[in-house]
Amino acid sequence: MEKVYQKNPKKIFDFIQFILSKKSLIKIDKILDFGCGTGIDSLFLSKNMYSVTGYDVSEKMLKLAQKKVSNDEYKLKFTNDLNAEKYDCIFSYGAFGHILSNENIKNTLNTIYNSLNPGGVFILHQENILGIIKYIKNRKHIFKDNGFKYKVKLDYKVDLLKSYLIETQKIKILKGSKVINFIQENHIFRNWTYPEGMFFLENSGFKNIECYSSLNDRIEISGNEIGLIYCCIKEKLSNN
Repeated sequence: MEKVYQKNPKKIFDFIQFILSKKSLIKIDKILDFGCGTGIDSLFLSKNMYSVTGYDVSEKMLKLAQKKVSNDEYKLKFTNDLNAEKYDCIFSYGAFGHILSNENIKNTLNTIYNSLNPGGVFILHQENILGIIKYIKNRKHIFKDNGFKYKVKLDYKVDLLKSYLIETQKIKILKGSKVINFIQENHIFRNWTYPEGMFFLENSGFKNIECYSSLNDRIEISGNEIGLIYCCIKEKLSNN
């Protein structure tokens, strides 16, 4: 269902370049795409500049991602081991919405911190629950793939107490005019508020934290926009 959740790897690449030009304290070579899914962003980054590792906990996603690597010209690999190497930059677009508990969020951020080289940059995209409740609405859309038509209906509920966005996804799959399959799935996403994100990152040791509302923005925010893109560093070790 990759087409249900489309991302724009060019915008992600441009934003990463912008942040690295501002924050990087070291030469950036090795990048980790945390929660890479099917590898769309990882592949784009590896084509354009960097040595990229795509990380995901889902073996299914990693197998789909590996199929996108058609030859050896790209510096790209995929893994489910977050502790195998150190990286100069780690970015995560949308993956933290799947981490529901405070404890797991803190543990994951600590692991990411330890996986960064000193002076490295961490870029984290998350949705803002206070921004979402203003704009969230049920959606419908249709797309075609491999001769099939997919009619997708997305219904949403918000649990403010837990900062959960609850999505019910209903998908009709048609061949011609005949419905050949119907899928209904429920998904729960944990969203943050701006202060929550600052708290999590500061307590994991990250410094020089900035926040932006979207990949298009170049001005920091601290309010209730829908998007929260936190950008921070792991302090470089003193030479003393």
